[in-house]
Amino acid sequence: MMLKLERWVQNTAKGISYIAGASVLVMMLLTCADVVLRLFAHPIPGTYELIGFLGALLISFSMAYTSVERSHIAVEIFVTRLPRRVQSAIEGFVSLISVVLFGIIAWQSQVYAMDLKQSGEISLTLGIPVYPFVAGIAIGCGFLCLVLLFDVAKSARRVFK
Repeated sequence: MMLKLERWVQNTAKGISYIAGASVLVMMLLTCADVVLRLFAHPIPGTYELIGFLGALLISFSMAYTSVERSHIAVEIFVTRLPRRVQSAIEGFVSLISVVLFGIIAWQSQVYAMDLKQSGEISLTLGIPVYPFVAGIAIGCGFLCLVLLFDVAKSARRVFK
């Protein structure tokens, strides 16, 4: 059961990372089109807003899969010299602290998204509602928490093996 749930979380993290990839593509195309159109004195209105919104999705939707793939930066100079059980304990502790941090970020992002929705907050130039992008940050951080919880469990298994 646990393995099935972990696999589902990993596959979902991979799925939302495709949204992050699409965000990069749209950001690139939008920026290039805006630069070219500026040469003809017709810039795309709201490009700055859209790049900001897409950047938020890019970062939040790529974090979980980055953690699944262990593609993040880790400084291991000191830790690699310790016994394997101690390494696992440190990894588990760091993952647990990360769960707490990103859990708070997810929770507060969702609270903020609901406040933005109730107040009807929209972007200045394009009039796009802001709350879906803040909710996207909450979703991305929530999936990162799930991935990190499995990392905590794996580290605990290695420590108490």
